Amino acid sequence: MEIKIGTPQILKILNILSWIIFIGLCVEAGMYLFNGIYTMTINSYNARFLDLLDLYNYSPSFYIQEISFISIVAILKAIMFYLIVKMLHEKKLNIEQPFTAEMGRFISYLSYLAFGIGLFSF
Repeated sequence: MEIKIGTPQILKILNILSWIIFIGLCVEAGMYLFNGIYTMTINSYNARFLDLLDLYNYSPSFYIQEISFISIVAILKAIMFYLIVKMLHEKKLNIEQPFTAEMGRFISYLSYLAFGIGLFSF
């Protein structure tokens, strides 16, 4: 007895995995934003959770700059997976004709986001 896994099953699995990754990235981005705001307003010792306490003690403005870059990268990654989840959820991927103008725009958006993530990670 052979079990055959087809394209629809693979797309469902990719959709589920994309949702899991998207939710994780949203939590990560929220954690960085919350940690940065909490550190600057309530408890400066909270910077130790990201191993940035020495940076905060050296200069709070450098800490703000670093946490901003980390947050921007996390938000861009979440946006990237939001676009992937949206594309998989709305079933815009046509296997018979995968290279449409809409998929071209999707790939273009993903490439711009990947470039922005690389730029801010640097």
